[in-house]
Amino acid sequence: MIETKFPNHATPTGSTPYYVIRFSQADQQDNLAALFLFKEEMEKLYVVSDPGVARIKLQWWLEQISLPADSSSEHPLANILGFIFHQSDAAQQAFKTYVAEIDRHLHRQAYADVAEMWQGCINSGGSFAALIELVSGNPVTAQTAQVGAWIAFIEWLQNLGQNIRLNVNLLPMSLLQHFKINQNALLQQDNQDIIETLILDLVSEVESIADIPALSRDKTPLTKYFKLRNKLLKLLENESYAVMQQRISLTPFRKLWLAF
Repeated sequence: MIETKFPNHATPTGSTPYYVIRFSQADQQDNLAALFLFKEEMEKLYVVSDPGVARIKLQWWLEQISLPADSSSEHPLANILGFIFHQSDAAQQAFKTYVAEIDRHLHRQAYADVAEMWQGCINSGGSFAALIELVSGNPVTAQTAQVGAWIAFIEWLQNLGQNIRLNVNLLPMSLLQHFKINQNALLQQDNQDIIETLILDLVSEVESIADIPALSRDKTPLTKYFKLRNKLLKLLENESYAVMQQRISLTPFRKLWLAF
């Protein structure tokens, strides 16, 4: 039986989701942990060797979450998500948009350019951010989508090497063409200089089109998530974006300090 309550498999002690949730209100923690568990379940679909099977599993999740309010799923996580799903039209739309972007990745559809990639970040991260705000009892605004998209963008950078190995296309084709390199070539260790320059250009282009707000002093789960990911971006930059052969992350102590 899968454990959904906080802390669960997706929110273990020392992880970023753990510190996003740890200092939130007690009555919100389990639902927030369920959201991060759902996010992990979606990302596990990338590992499924047959994309068709992965898409069937994705559709199953959406169907289970979308069951009528008077019905229940056999999966405990789907029941919790279904409860959230039925709280508002905004929650329903956020789930559907998030799942649709995962489906795009499972179809191995590459982004044409930086603008399209940023819209993908909004669809994925912006929708997840909206769910965090709804579960936390906070208003969902236009800024919510931008914050969530920025978080998703940084996470995509962090996991870039892993996703390329899984044939998940997150880098815009226009940028790869500009540098005359394909995704698989990025995994070669002697291309680190190209990778660093490419990612620097990508970050610069995203910053030019995104409406990323300044960090606030709020203590909401989404604000903590935003703060932790911003610090991670600084760490990635300091490490020259050496993300192809390793997964760079903040230490648990640093996460605690930032989230407290």
